[in-house]
Amino acid sequence: MPRERNGPQTDADSVEDRVGERGRHRCRRRLACAERRLARPVDDIDDDLGHVGEIECIDPAILNTLLDKNYIPVVAPIAIDRFGRSLNINADTAAGDIAISLKSYKLVNMTDVDGVMDANRTKVFRKLSIGEAISLQKSGAIGEGMIPKVSSIIKAVENGVCYAHIINGNIEHNLILELFTRDGVGTMISMK
Repeated sequence: MPRERNGPQTDADSVEDRVGERGRHRCRRRLACAERRLARPVDDIDDDLGHVGEIECIDPAILNTLLDKNYIPVVAPIAIDRFGRSLNINADTAAGDIAISLKSYKLVNMTDVDGVMDANRTKVFRKLSIGEAISLQKSGAIGEGMIPKVSSIIKAVENGVCYAHIINGNIEHNLILELFTRDGVGTMISMK
């Protein structure tokens, strides 16, 4: 039962009410740490990308605490650098790295396209092996926003996630259709 208090309840107070004082202190721990990233040099000039980082490590302890208490964590793609500054990180990369750290069986990436498509964008691949996904990347068939999704999925599957899926999250019931039908509605990527 929530304790009585004066004034509005904060997120930290809400966490404390739900997971206890110990859980609140664990929430102050870092889930992800990152290093600030510069753009790739072009003509020997480094462009500063601002507060953008690349993940160095994931500590899943806070997520495990919340999962053990039957919560479904929602994670913002923000990490902390070694100086305590917030850095934006790619959400697809964060999802893949978190799945690895949790030793997840599946990773589902919900996006606004139906899955990995051919170069002409006329066919959705329903199943791909890592080798096939890498070949599609090298051929240029996978482009734009799909590159970090597929790259993070390849890394996740190479590091123990058995199955990874890319589905259109804008279509009702797609998650159920992808996970509980034989052919699915998006793209499933696995080791073989």
